Amino acid sequence: MLAHEFGHFAQTAGLRSWFLIQNIQIWFHRVAHERDRWDDKLDNWRENGVDWRLRIVFHLANASVEASRGILRLLLRLANLVSCHFSRQMEFDADHYEAQIAGAQTFHETTLALPVLGAAAAVSWRKVEVGLATERIANSFPSLVQMHVQAFPSDTLAAIHTQTLAEEAERYATHPSPADRIANVRRSNPAGIFTLEGPASELFRDFEGLCRRTTLESYRASLAGGLLAVEIVPTDQFVADVEYEQELSAIRESLLPQAHWPHSWLHFESTPPLPDHAFEDDQDFGNLLTRLLHHEGGVALLEAGARINPPSFYLHESNLPAAAAQRDDTFVQLQRTASQLRSGVHELIRQVREQNHLSLADYQRYTAVQPGLLDLRVQLTRLEILQANQEHVPAHAMANALEAHRARLTALTETILSRLEATGTLGIRLRSIPGAPELRASYLSRQADTLGIRLLNRVLATSTTSVDPPSEARQKPTGS
Repeated sequence: MLAHEFGHFAQTAGLRSWFLIQNIQIWFHRVAHERDRWDDKLDNWRENGVDWRLRIVFHLANASVEASRGILRLLLRLANLVSCHFSRQMEFDADHYEAQIAGAQTFHETTLALPVLGAAAAVSWRKVEVGLATERIANSFPSLVQMHVQAFPSDTLAAIHTQTLAEEAERYATHPSPADRIANVRRSNPAGIFTLEGPASELFRDFEGLCRRTTLESYRASLAGGLLAVEIVPTDQFVADVEYEQELSAIRESLLPQAHWPHSWLHFESTPPLPDHAFEDDQDFGNLLTRLLHHEGGVALLEAGARINPPSFYLHESNLPAAAAQRDDTFVQLQRTASQLRSGVHELIRQVREQNHLSLADYQRYTAVQPGLLDLRVQLTRLEILQANQEHVPAHAMANALEAHRARLTALTETILSRLEATGTLGIRLRSIPGAPELRASYLSRQADTLGIRLLNRVLATSTTSVDPPSEARQKPTGS
């Protein structure tokens, strides 16, 4: 690969010609497609000219301009064809430099290896996205890609190679197709002058350290401040964690196929009094929660002395008593829906309670803070709405309201943390996150949702099948 790129450096005349061609194309594109002030003047004279004879002249002039631009667009297309053909020839020439160094056979293997690496990188990024949801990511992305390359079965590799060799270069492609590149090198079939066997990683003094550093820099660029909220673990442990979480999620989805919010309403404290019935879609729960949060934002503004537009907060009236009553009614509906949902999985709850696995105790500790987490989300929403509408509320009333909500958030955060610490490292990790009360509370809310889903997955898994964690180390942070 390095020989190929250095081959481009050797194309002095070609690179200069390419630079000239690109600038000519840019000029063609500008005069063929972009309008200028003369176009505007011509349009104005055509539409608003006093003398009809002059308007005829201006119409003819405009037609001439459009005709000349049509010719320029045709020339631009021809120039694109020529420049793309020229670019493909430069790639063929650089391929010869690569083949002369490494040999035609190695060039063939490398050309087929690149799409495999691309496919492995795509799979790896999807795994990283899964890891972000559980606050754990790999410390070496190149190692993650290599692990997936090695895990590809032979039929997958054969399918990638077949698809690669079947590709055809389009008329305006700047690079030849892989099959054309291999065929072009095979015509001269150089043996190569560099025959050292071994992985390219040996060319680096500390390849693993370099991979970890570049991966961390990539995470910092992509996640910004969010990097503080994730745990960076060894790549092999990360892969085991992701596969474990995916297996647990598959188990939960097979048992609760329509559930999106089970960690917010499902608990195993007691058998529901309602009879069994078909499981209902908990989308109603999510919709009611959204309405409740909107109601709370409107009530918070009314309490601070502001005037509101009721539909913006899903409210019927703009006075505080009516808004508070509607808020309370929505809360009652939310609790009733949660009870109905639990009754829909009556048999599942009975089976889980009979198992009495250790993971059930962890999840029960989590469900003990479900009301507090709902209150936390409510207080966060109220605070966000107040902050976004400060100009509509008297200054002294706004200051008092913000201070009261921040105090409430701080107290709720500490209470929930103290109860969640027994279920893992969440509380310990959160206490090290600096920031205003609303920032810590927002982070806690996201973390607690993730924790609830993971704990529920484990409960359901231990009640239906034997899924063991990949290692004890996954329960402990290994550095962040």
